[in-house]
Amino acid sequence: MEYYFVYDALDYSLILKTTKRAILKKEFSITLNNNKVKLLRSNHPVMILSGSNSTRRPLFICQSPLSEEDIEGLFVKYQLDKFYVNMEEEVV
Repeated sequence: MEYYFVYDALDYSLILKTTKRAILKKEFSITLNNNKVKLLRSNHPVMILSGSNSTRRPLFICQSPLSEEDIEGLFVKYQLDKFYVNMEEEVV
């Protein structure tokens, strides 16, 4: 059985564990596109930006449990990637 674990990226807490994607849509207004589903099935966490869900907070969804350290590391990596993309845009 596939589980979806939904974590708050800011306070590193588990906010939902479900087996149905329809619950993600109902509870948080999250729709997973094909690319995100493929990433999840490959056991990669997916970040849902704050503007793309009803909590207005960044979330991580994955199919295996994550520790606080894992969530923190993923969020820091996302912030660094975003920073470098912005820096590259300014240079060009």
